[in-house]
Amino acid sequence: MKNKKFLIIGIVLLMLVFLYQQNEQKEMKTNSNRYTPEEYVKITHSECCKNATTYQINTRQFTQEGTFLSAEKQLPRLKELGIDI
Repeated sequence: MKNKKFLIIGIVLLMLVFLYQQNEQKEMKTNSNRYTPEEYVKITHSECCKNATTYQINTRQFTQEGTFLSAEKQLPRLKELGIDI
Protein backbone atom coordinates (compact mmCIF):
# COMPACT_ATOMS: atom_id res chain seq x y z
CA MET A 1 0.00 0.00 0.00
CA LYS A 2 2.81 2.45 0.88
CA ASN A 3 4.63 1.62 -2.34
CA LYS A 4 1.55 2.49 -4.42
CA LYS A 5 1.23 5.87 -2.68
CA PHE A 6 4.89 6.68 -3.32
CA LEU A 7 4.55 5.56 -6.93
CA ILE A 8 1.48 7.73 -7.50
CA ILE A 9 3.10 10.74 -5.79
CA GLY A 10 6.25 10.22 -7.89
CA ILE A 11 4.27 10.07 -11.14
CA VAL A 12 2.29 13.19 -10.24
CA LEU A 13 5.49 15.07 -9.41
CA LEU A 14 7.11 14.01 -12.68
CA MET A 15 4.05 15.18 -14.59
CA LEU A 16 4.11 18.54 -12.82
CA VAL A 17 7.80 19.02 -13.58
CA PHE A 18 7.24 18.09 -17.23
CA LEU A 19 4.30 20.49 -17.57
CA TYR A 20 6.24 23.27 -15.85
CA GLN A 21 9.17 22.85 -18.25
CA GLN A 22 6.84 22.95 -21.26
CA ASN A 23 5.26 26.14 -19.96
CA GLU A 24 8.68 27.73 -19.41
CA GLN A 25 9.75 26.88 -22.96
CA LYS A 26 6.57 28.44 -24.36
CA GLU A 27 7.17 31.62 -22.35
CA MET A 28 10.76 31.81 -23.51
CA LYS A 29 9.64 31.59 -27.13
CA THR A 30 7.04 34.33 -26.73
CA ASN A 31 9.37 36.62 -24.70
CA SER A 32 12.49 36.10 -26.82
CA ASN A 33 11.78 39.15 -29.00
CA ARG A 34 10.70 41.30 -26.12
CA TYR A 35 13.98 43.21 -25.77
CA THR A 36 16.75 43.45 -28.32
CA PRO A 37 19.77 45.40 -27.09
CA GLU A 38 21.67 47.62 -29.47
CA GLU A 39 25.27 46.77 -30.20
CA TYR A 40 26.67 50.13 -29.18
CA VAL A 41 25.41 52.70 -26.74
CA LYS A 42 25.02 56.07 -28.38
CA ILE A 43 25.96 58.79 -25.90
CA THR A 44 26.42 62.41 -26.81
CA HIS A 45 28.82 64.35 -24.62
CA SER A 46 28.85 68.09 -24.32
CA GLU A 47 31.94 69.77 -25.73
CA CYS A 48 33.19 70.91 -22.33
CA CYS A 49 33.29 67.33 -21.03
CA LYS A 50 34.40 65.47 -24.15
CA ASN A 51 38.12 65.40 -23.37
CA ALA A 52 37.97 66.40 -19.71
CA THR A 53 39.71 64.59 -16.89
CA THR A 54 37.33 63.96 -14.02
CA TYR A 55 38.31 63.30 -10.43
CA GLN A 56 35.97 62.23 -7.65
CA ILE A 57 36.86 62.84 -4.03
CA ASN A 58 35.49 61.39 -0.84
CA THR A 59 35.38 64.53 1.24
CA ARG A 60 35.85 62.81 4.60
CA GLN A 61 39.07 61.11 3.54
CA PHE A 62 40.35 63.80 1.16
CA THR A 63 41.09 66.35 3.88
CA GLN A 64 41.87 66.16 7.57
CA GLU A 65 38.82 68.23 8.45
CA GLY A 66 36.54 66.20 6.18
CA THR A 67 34.52 69.22 5.06
CA PHE A 68 33.66 70.78 1.71
CA LEU A 69 35.27 74.03 2.77
CA SER A 70 38.62 72.36 3.35
CA ALA A 71 38.26 70.36 0.10
CA GLU A 72 37.58 73.60 -1.77
CA LYS A 73 41.01 74.85 -0.70
CA GLN A 74 42.57 71.88 -2.54
CA LEU A 75 40.96 72.71 -5.91
CA PRO A 76 43.90 74.80 -7.22
CA ARG A 77 46.26 71.90 -6.48
CA LEU A 78 43.98 69.49 -8.36
CA LYS A 79 43.82 71.93 -11.28
CA GLU A 80 47.63 71.91 -11.42
CA LEU A 81 47.54 68.10 -11.63
CA GLY A 82 45.40 68.36 -14.77
CA ILE A 83 41.98 67.69 -13.28
CA ASP A 84 39.24 69.50 -15.19
CA ILE A 85 36.04 68.41 -13.44
